[in-house]
Amino acid sequence: MNSKERVLAALERQEPDRIPTGEFATDYPVIEAALGRRTYWRAKIRETKALWQGKRDQVVESQKRDIVEFTKKMGLDMVPVMLVPSKDKVFKKPRRIGPNTWRDKEGNVFKLAEGSQNLLCVKSADEGREYTADDFTYRRPDVDETQLELVRHVVAELGDTHFIFARSPDGSIALPGGLLNGIKLCVKKPDVVRKAVEVSLKHAIALDRVFAREGVDSLAPGADYGYNKGTFLKPNVIEKLFFPAMRKQCEAAHAMGVKIMKHSCGNNWPIMDLFVRAGYDAYQSIQPTAGMEIARLKDLYGDRIALWGGVSCERMAAGTPSEIRGLTRYAVEHAAPG
Repeated sequence: MNSKERVLAALERQEPDRIPTGEFATDYPVIEAALGRRTYWRAKIRETKALWQGKRDQVVESQKRDIVEFTKKMGLDMVPVMLVPSKDKVFKKPRRIGPNTWRDKEGNVFKLAEGSQNLLCVKSADEGREYTADDFTYRRPDVDETQLELVRHVVAELGDTHFIFARSPDGSIALPGGLLNGIKLCVKKPDVVRKAVEVSLKHAIALDRVFAREGVDSLAPGADYGYNKGTFLKPNVIEKLFFPAMRKQCEAAHAMGVKIMKHSCGNNWPIMDLFVRAGYDAYQSIQPTAGMEIARLKDLYGDRIALWGGVSCERMAAGTPSEIRGLTRYAVEHAAPG
């Protein structure tokens, strides 16, 4: 089997010649350690600053070159792609208002998280806004040719041999005004959230069609519904507001002839049945530190959905080699059969 065949077999819950390997998201330090050079692949604040400085082309060329070389060098079966910034987009540097803190022209405040090097929005300009259903109207996404540079490059280089998945938008969830405000709306104004999800889903499916047209094998939408101890809304609320869109995005993907794999961190036990019923081909980001135990998942759901993961990212980063080998052997022993 080649890499593409290997992954497809696993997604069909058949036994491939060996367990397929791949990552949903590999950050720049790992890429740089493997390739021995700097990269703009998931380079966080470094990538953002480069775009502020007008280095869009350097960023995209690095991403195209480095993800293909990294995939080959590490012997991975799966490779992610996404849209890249348009050549026509002008990235205006926001105004610096404090140490590692910026405010853009809309009033959003961003702060650098030193540990992860992520630039996080710590205060939304829409914070406290009173939303109505009329605030959400669908506009077809305008994707220009330059945004497809990475997708087309990877498909040309690896499309015949490797399984290519698109980091596509997740149309199943919308939390207007940020997490806390969105949660309040789910309880107090569910019709507003339903309308926001309706628009989000249309946008996601439109972009999914672009990725499918360009030759990817799968979509990989990602959304978190909770924390390490459980979901931030009651499961029945998630089912009422978000499950219909999960199912529709899955149905649309399969109608396009591509697979669809769900990324979701945290403790998802209360809503695992929703992921299975929606029709996702795989569940990714199986987080042991949040209680998502791979053996139990395999026992309860392994005949209905493929499982991607099961080794703690935290231990991968901080554990000893022998500890990581032990965790990997455990996942293989319990999840590989069948």
